Amino acid sequence: MKHLFTKGYIPWNKGKTGIYSQEQCKKIGDAHRGSKNYNWGRDFSKETREKMGKASMGHTPWNKGRIGVYSEETIIKMKESRAKQVFSIETLKKKSKTMKGRKPWNTGKRLSEEHRKKLSLYNLKNPIRYWSGKKFSQETRKKISDSHLKNKEKNHNWKGGIILLNEKIRKCFQYRQWRESIFRRDDYTCQKCGNRGGILNADHKKAFALIIIENNIKTIEEAIDCKEFWDVNNGRTLCEKPCHRETENYGLKAIKGYRIIKQDSAIIPVLALTT
Repeated sequence: MKHLFTKGYIPWNKGKTGIYSQEQCKKIGDAHRGSKNYNWGRDFSKETREKMGKASMGHTPWNKGRIGVYSEETIIKMKESRAKQVFSIETLKKKSKTMKGRKPWNTGKRLSEEHRKKLSLYNLKNPIRYWSGKKFSQETRKKISDSHLKNKEKNHNWKGGIILLNEKIRKCFQYRQWRESIFRRDDYTCQKCGNRGGILNADHKKAFALIIIENNIKTIEEAIDCKEFWDVNNGRTLCEKPCHRETENYGLKAIKGYRIIKQDSAIIPVLALTT
C-alpha cells in the first residue's frame, strides 16, 4: 500500500459525507476493529513512535469543538468500554510520567452551577469508587477508622507524626460520631439564624481548647477518655458564616490570656497562662 500514496496525496472521499450507508460504515468499522486491524499486536520501535508523534503534532482532531457528533447510545458504549479498561502498573507509571508538568484543561475555570449539578448527579449514578453513595454502619466505620490508625505509617501522607493534638482529636472516629449526633439532633439547622443546610459546624459551647487545658489533655487517648469532650449537651449546630465565626469560642478567641507552647516534636500543644 505504501507505493500508492505519496506525500500530499488527497483521498477521493476527503470532506465528503453521506457516501456510505450506516450498514457499510458498520462493516468498515468491524473490519478494522481489534485483531483484524493491521496494526494489532505490532510493537513499533522508539524511532518509529517518535516519527509518528512528530507527524501528529499540530494536527487538529476532526471532532474538536464539535457538539452532538456522537449519539447518546454511542457515548454510553464508549464510557462502558473505557470503564472495562485495566492498565498494568507499568502502563500507569508511563501515563503518570507523561502527565507530569501538564496543566489540566480546567485549571482556573469555574464551572457553572448547572454543570456542577450534572456532574454530581452523574457521579451518584455512576460511582467511580464502589463505596460511593453507600452508608456504613457505626461498627463498620469504627473498624475502618481503627484500620487507618494501625496502618498510618504506610499512608503516603504520613509525615512522621507531626499532626497537632487538636487535629488528631478532630480526625478521630469519636469526634466524627459526636459531630454527626449534633447535626441529627438539630436537624441540620443553625441554632442561631435558623437556616437549614449549607456549610455547618458542630460548635462546642464550652470551648474545645478550654477542655484540653482544664483536663490537662496531652494525648489522643486521654482525649478519647474525657467524657466532657463527647457531651452532646455541650454542642450546637451553627452555620460557618457568619454565625460560628461571630461566637466567642471561634478560633483562639476562647483562650485569650493563654500562650501556646509547641514541643520539639510539634505533636502536643501545651497551653499555659501568660504572666
